[in-house]
Amino acid sequence: MLKESHGTTAYCGTYVRDQQVIRITSVPGKGDVVAKTHEGTIIAECKGGIVNTSHAGQTSRLRKGLCEAVGLLMASPKTGRQVAMVPHTETTLRLALRTAPRAKDAGIEIALVDELGRVADIAPSGTR
Repeated sequence: MLKESHGTTAYCGTYVRDQQVIRITSVPGKGDVVAKTHEGTIIAECKGGIVNTSHAGQTSRLRKGLCEAVGLLMASPKTGRQVAMVPHTETTLRLALRTAPRAKDAGIEIALVDELGRVADIAPSGTR
C-alpha cells in the first residue's frame, strides 16, 4: 500500500505492508527500489521492457538494460545488497547466466522478473 508519494512520478513513494517498507525512487544514483529489511538494505537497479517479444530492436534493448543495470550498481557506493533486475526473457536469461559470475565478484546479484511478477535469482554456475 502506498503510504507516502515522492516526486511527480505516480509509482514513486514509500510502500508499507505488514511492517515491510519499500521505497521506490527515480533519483539517479540512489537505486530504483530500496528496501530496508531486518537483514539490511537491498538496492535494486531496474531496467524494463516488453517481456514477450522477439523484435530485434527490443531484444537489443533488453541486453543493453541488463548491462546498464549492472554498470550503474558498480558505479554507486555499496551500501547493502545490490541487485540488477530486468524482464525475464530467453535473451536476458542467456546474458544473465554469462554475466552472473563476474557480477558476483563485484558484489552484484542478478534477478529476472516475469510477466506475472515472479522473481528468479540468477546464481553463477555451481552456487545455486
